[in-house]
Amino acid sequence: MHIDMNYYKLFSVIAFVFFTKPFIAQNNVDIDRIIKSSKDSLNTNPNYVYHSLSAIVKDDVVADTLKGNAYIVLSEYFNKLGVTDSAIFYANKGIEKVTLEKQKGLAYRVLGSSYVQNGKRDEALVWLLKSLQIAERLKITELLFSVKLDFGHLYYQKAEYDKALLYFNECADSGYSEEFKIKALINIASVYFRKGDLNMAKKYFKKVIEKQQKLKHTDIMAVASRYINIGAIDFELKNYEQAENSFKKAKEISEKTNSFTVFIKSTINLGAVYHAKEDYKKALRFYDEALQKAKETSNLEYQKRIYQYYEATYLETDDYKRAYEILKKYHVVNDSINKSNLDNKIKELEVKYELCQVKYETSKKEEELKTQKFLKKL
Repeated sequence: MHIDMNYYKLFSVIAFVFFTKPFIAQNNVDIDRIIKSSKDSLNTNPNYVYHSLSAIVKDDVVADTLKGNAYIVLSEYFNKLGVTDSAIFYANKGIEKVTLEKQKGLAYRVLGSSYVQNGKRDEALVWLLKSLQIAERLKITELLFSVKLDFGHLYYQKAEYDKALLYFNECADSGYSEEFKIKALINIASVYFRKGDLNMAKKYFKKVIEKQQKLKHTDIMAVASRYINIGAIDFELKNYEQAENSFKKAKEISEKTNSFTVFIKSTINLGAVYHAKEDYKKALRFYDEALQKAKETSNLEYQKRIYQYYEATYLETDDYKRAYEILKKYHVVNDSINKSNLDNKIKELEVKYELCQVKYETSKKEEELKTQKFLKKL
């Protein structure tokens, strides 16, 4: 029986953009203000970012430097979403147009971060080093530690854990924001978990919770996720009572905030704890509770996972009839997931086609402008 760790991130982007009104800006000051506002809204209002900046880069009268800034923020937008091909495209467009080193440093960092996500480590190293040099020379604190965090991710991917810890620890010990330090501490915990040092991983996840609870605006769902991490570690260490306590805390938070994902994960894990303690009736009660929520929210992936837990418990108790019935339900859900995945792939290709059209139109307009400027000089 395995615990539900769910350490990976799933990035899925399906965006269809329709412009009903032309972009109108009075002057370069207005445009600059919109670009800065978009950068500040990357986490809170991504749709605003995409609509506003896409309109700016398509406007022929906007100055090149401002277009360059807009391209770079667009690259940051796509990098956050994990759409790395678009992030790389827009970062390169930005580099072509901006003149300030600071802006180029931001674009270099996007290129490096995107290549880290793609697993292209040599390319990532080149661009991150360029960005780091600018950040150190100009003393840009936010960029400096963002790049160092990316270096940590790069070495984490390469399984060079000591180097990864060096960068993550430097970020955690920095004088930068508490939110940034929390990111670094989560990464340190993940490195120790990957190394198999579960006690150290647990120690750092506890530090994360302590810091998160001291924030002015505590992200209570982030705290719940850390309790799940700690519970999963205690489960692996066979500290079942402690694991149960952590999962219950996460479940209580999810019930107060109506977070179905955390509710399902914590409830499944509580079932797994009771399965490990050979209290199969309680395990099944928790699986029933999790399955009900998964059905209410039409979450097929969790339904599939819960059926696997049911099957393991029924096999453990020699209830082969119910194990067989569960296995049939598992295959029905699995078939639905496969069909849904195919539909999503088709939609993803449609999105990529739309993005390619945007790139083509942008490049075509720029070539036309270059030709017009050249002809004027004749």
